[in-house]
Amino acid sequence: MKKQIMLLGAATLLLASCSGDDDNGSSSIDQSLLQRKWYYVSYEVAGQTFPYDDHETCGKDYIELKTGGVVRDVDVVDCEEVVDQYTYTVSGNVITLTAAGVSRTGKVLSLNAQTMQVEASYDFDGDGDNEVVKETFTSTP
Repeated sequence: MKKQIMLLGAATLLLASCSGDDDNGSSSIDQSLLQRKWYYVSYEVAGQTFPYDDHETCGKDYIELKTGGVVRDVDVVDCEEVVDQYTYTVSGNVITLTAAGVSRTGKVLSLNAQTMQVEASYDFDGDGDNEVVKETFTSTP
């Protein structure tokens, strides 16, 4: 379930402002930093941080952003990788992910070779209201 929440969040916001600056879209995301495997670490909602705890001892769930606008979303289940594939585009500092005809955008709060933090708004807790969610990823498995 948490994997689905993180995936929804990632698809809702996965990245969009590449530096720590909030410059309303004038910066561009550094594609060389963006294009790699990003392992789920945690999410923050209303000041509370929740660790991503759906990793298995035999492998970790991740999203891989590849050249050509391809996203591989990998969920390790019973030590087997289950892969979903969709697309992404970047315009300035906003990234849009599209899966099954549904597009989501997000804002990257920080991005470097080791970590990425993304902010999005979606119904995190299933109560019908959107919450602002900050998701943290690492490039280290």
